[in-house]
Amino acid sequence: MKTHETLRRLGWRAAVAVSLVTFLSLPATADEPKPEPAGDSGKVEDPLEDINRITSGFNSIVRGAVLNPLVDGYRAVTPEPLQEAIGNAASNLTEPVTAVSSFLQGDTDNAETATKRFFINSTLGVGGLSDPATDMGHEQRREDLGQAAAVNGAEAGPLSSCRSLVRAILGTPWAMS
Repeated sequence: MKTHETLRRLGWRAAVAVSLVTFLSLPATADEPKPEPAGDSGKVEDPLEDINRITSGFNSIVRGAVLNPLVDGYRAVTPEPLQEAIGNAASNLTEPVTAVSSFLQGDTDNAETATKRFFINSTLGVGGLSDPATDMGHEQRREDLGQAAAVNGAEAGPLSSCRSLVRAILGTPWAMS
């Protein structure tokens, strides 16, 4: 019981330490001058560069201090078949996004395949824990809504690294399998 309480205290201390280091470094990184570009290098100006640098640094700290150890622990204690089942279920949840994205791109064949995969794996695959759709010849081809936006004329713009953390958190189940 004492060991469990000690580990819990250390976890809180690590979280507080990471937060303090991150927030104390914000003023220092926000005021750093940007290097001047040498001539016209064709580089697009990023109005979110300062926040992206801060967010990227924070994401690196969170990934190294929290997410990677969690993934390592998960892999150490979870049997391979269970990891595969969890990965299949998480992957199955991406099929509706692929179906919508493919449809918006005008790719009705992949939209149909993604829809079939979702229903087959959700029913025959017991909530997506297994992937009978692949065995039935319905191969997975992932698409995302960013691809649909590009096909429909959305211009490329400044990127925000906030997406990195969201993808790291939401993508963790896929990365673990």
